[in-house]
Amino acid sequence: MNIRSLALLVLSLGTGCVSGSWSHPTMWFDDPKTAYEKQLETQTTREQIKLIHASIRGISRKGADEQARISEQLASRIQSEEDPFIRREIIRALAKLETPQALAVLQAAMSDSDTDVRIAACKAWGNIGGAQATTLLGTALGSDSNIDVRIAAAKELGNVEDPRTAKVLATGLEDSDPALQLTALESLELVSGANFDKDVNLALRFAKGEVKDVPQTSLAQRVRNLF
Repeated sequence: MNIRSLALLVLSLGTGCVSGSWSHPTMWFDDPKTAYEKQLETQTTREQIKLIHASIRGISRKGADEQARISEQLASRIQSEEDPFIRREIIRALAKLETPQALAVLQAAMSDSDTDVRIAACKAWGNIGGAQATTLLGTALGSDSNIDVRIAAAKELGNVEDPRTAKVLATGLEDSDPALQLTALESLELVSGANFDKDVNLALRFAKGEVKDVPQTSLAQRVRNLF
């Protein structure tokens, strides 16, 4: 299921299924077929991106109902959005919501046709964390067709606290790309506290559970590795 079809599903769950033709719900204007669409036609990409981020300003102080409403609005927007730059910014905005609607779209974004959108989705899941993040980032690490996305997935796995993360990172350590190997190694150091001294083979054996006695990285070094 692609990002647009899943966004449609999210909207149907949030607003109820409607027989016949689908009606675009309200986003920031009362009449989505007039004022909203007309304003979009006259806005530049930069102006539209500003509008997207304005919609989530102060989101942490808003209640669950308001966050759900904004999530549905952004899900509505992304399902028909052709511009990958705007889709990327919608993903960045949804990452700050973490509502069920937002998480559904963020999951679909991992399969978006645009590389930058998929990278933005990887970063979102790195911030969200948890078991679902490990699964999605692990899938991207092992199967995405773009090396930059796979590197992004490996990097973000270093932010995920999950017992499975080390084993998942083994996929990156086994890859033939040196940049991906190094990123996976650094992420493994972050989640395990081990110091592999850039030894990919040692890191791989550790990830697979073949060795356990590995020197620990100092706290100062672990902090430096975050930047």
